[in-house]
Formats: sequence, C-alpha cells, structure tokens
Amino acid sequence: QYYKLDGDLWPYMEQAAADGKPHSAAQHAMDFEQMWMRNPQLQAEEEVATYEELLPYTLRDIAKLDSGTPIIAEGAGFMPQLMARQGVAKNRYICIAPTEAFQRKLYAQRDWIGIYLKDCTDPDAAFNNWMRRDALFAKEVLRKADVLGYSSMLVDGKRSIVENYALVQRGLELSLVLYSIHLYCLYISFGNKQLDRCTCMPHAVEIDRESSGVFEQFS
Repeated sequence: QYYKLDGDLWPYMEQAAADGKPHSAAQHAMDFEQMWMRNPQLQAEEEVATYEELLPYTLRDIAKLDSGTPIIAEGAGFMPQLMARQGVAKNRYICIAPTEAFQRKLYAQRDWIGIYLKDCTDPDAAFNNWMRRDALFAKEVLRKADVLGYSSMLVDGKRSIVENYALVQRGLELSLVLYSIHLYCLYISFGNKQLDRCTCMPHAVEIDRESSGVFEQFS
C-alpha cells in the first residue's frame, strides 16, 4: 500500500486548526502572499512545528489501512525526531534531501508552481523565499537524522534513479517506506506496535512510479 501525506495535508491542517493547534491554525489562515513573503527561517521553523501537530492525524489514518499489506508512507511530516519518538528502527528509515540548487532547478520546471505564486506581489522573491525555506528545512532534517543515528542521503541529480535506489536498499536492508516533500525523501518502516505491519517492499521503485513518480525526482 502507498500512503502519501501530501494528499491529506490540507484536511489534516483543517482538523488541527479546528482542534486549536496554533501553528496549523496560523498556516491554514494564510494566503500565499502572507506565507511566502515572510522570513524563510521563520517559515522553516513553523513548518517543523506544524508537522509535529499533524502527526497524530497521520498515524490515525495509517493505522486504518489494511493490516495484511505492507505500507509505503511518504511525506515531509515523517521527520526524524517524530519517527524516533514512534520507535522507528534505524534500519527502517532514511532521510533523503536535495541540494538547494537541484531543488531550485526542478521546481522551476514545474507547471503548477505559478498557482502558488500568481497572487504574490513579488513572485520572484516569493519563490526565492520558498526555496530558501525548503533548504533550511532540509538542513534541519538532515541534522536531526544524523543526531538520532538515522541514515541520510544528499541528492544533487548526478546519480541515476537505480543508483539512488541501490543506496537506499543497502542502507535499509530492504526495510523501507517512502517519505518526501519538496524533494525531501525518507524511506521508513514504522516499528511501533500501532504500525508494526509496515515493512519493506522490494519492488518499491515500481510501486512509486505507479503511484506518484516521486522517486524519479531524485535522479
């Protein structure tokens, strides 16, 4: 099974806002001008705080999935510190982050980027703030992964999809679940008793290509 956090991010934020979660409520109320024209460091810090608020909603829905089928879970909300609190084993999680240059190159090619920038007074500045926020977020995620003893990988576009997959496969001993947002990717297999059925899928590349093509962004 494939679980993509991005697909549920807005409903989770609405629920969290209604439940009085302050960071989710603030993010939910912003338009794109308010969101992207702030200091990138502040944006990155609020991103971390928001994902912390959203984790319970994510775990709730993953727990509802078919208990007899392995799960690939993908999304930036699966941050290293949150997975450590859930007891995720070291060989079931890898944090993959892009270089800032690589992310800027790919995001600039995406047709939907304009939707998030068209109402900003300065779209170029908004895009730069967005990319800088993501670079700061990636740096923090990689730092946390290192501190907590989780594997990580920096992607700059020079390796092929197959080469990246082989690195992940070796590092996780085939125990992986996909996590990504803004080109940040984690492969994790939950180890807590609530989600202990999540395991590695040896054919994860094929599954990911069928579901969202996320893995192809890391070549």
